[in-house]
Amino acid sequence: MLIATPLAVSHQVVREAEKFGVDCRRVTDGRIPTGARVLVTNYERLHLFDPQDVVGLVCDESSILKNFDGARKAIITEFLRTLPYRLLCTATAAPNDYIELGTSSEALGHLGHMDMLLRFFKNDQNTTNPNRHFGDGGKWRFKRHAEQPFWRWVCSWARAIRRPSDLGYDDAQFVLPALTEHEHIVKAATKAEGWLFDMPAVGLREEREERRRTIQERCAQVASLVDHTE
Repeated sequence: MLIATPLAVSHQVVREAEKFGVDCRRVTDGRIPTGARVLVTNYERLHLFDPQDVVGLVCDESSILKNFDGARKAIITEFLRTLPYRLLCTATAAPNDYIELGTSSEALGHLGHMDMLLRFFKNDQNTTNPNRHFGDGGKWRFKRHAEQPFWRWVCSWARAIRRPSDLGYDDAQFVLPALTEHEHIVKAATKAEGWLFDMPAVGLREEREERRRTIQERCAQVASLVDHTE
């Protein structure tokens, strides 16, 4: 089994595997060590491996696939094409719009990206350019009555896991205690330019100006709180 991750995550995966007693080795040259069962590499090295040498691929941070025209996406999808076992793991499956889910579906061997677009979506400019997204003037939108069938289709190949109990495990060490918040009011030593009285900041520009103007007072408040903490 091969696990592909971003470079900064590959070492972390090996450390986490050790905690569970799993023999996981980091390999970057494409050579499979004798007796190795779980290997981890970074995406930039995936092209050095032969798909015939592994039984499955786990893609961590798989939102790397979202770029329809990306070279990395093409390499990963082609590598997965002949593997019997495939798993994509990500917390940001479609951060920009729904049609990014099509690249994940294609990599897993389900409906292709363009096939997904043509089945569930309509382009207001009558084009099949997959780079015209929801946020780009609303050019791609659901076909009439297609939204519910679309999500039913997504549920046929994707799963959302929020806590260990979704997989049958105990949530005791996962659920955090209630968050206790303490609010501290910091009084500005100076007034905003052109004002006789302090007024609530309105808009991002005023909020940024107020943060810059009160940075010394806020730092002093934090230092005072830390001094009284054992």
